[in-house]
Amino acid sequence: MIAWSVLVYPAAGGPVLAGSGLTDTRTDAVEDLTDAIRGALMDASAYAAPGGEGPRYTALVDAERALTVHLTRNSLGRLDLDAALDELERFEEAERDRTAFA
Repeated sequence: MIAWSVLVYPAAGGPVLAGSGLTDTRTDAVEDLTDAIRGALMDASAYAAPGGEGPRYTALVDAERALTVHLTRNSLGRLDLDAALDELERFEEAERDRTAFA
């Protein structure tokens, strides 16, 4: 079994567990953890400093860091969810390539 977890590191305070689980394959773990990050991004403003730093999302697969997404602000000062979602997509593509050649 492959264990995965997603932690949210707010701009202030300690980490918050956004999701965790067990899957049969790394591919399934990556799918589940990216879905958990996407869900956690919907609450991003609750973890951001007003007008300042956004939260950080760290995904672990079998206790090893697989991905860290830093939520930044765009030129308008809003949390840049598009950049975070793009990073998740690149991670998923890299993982697909990794498992295709394994």
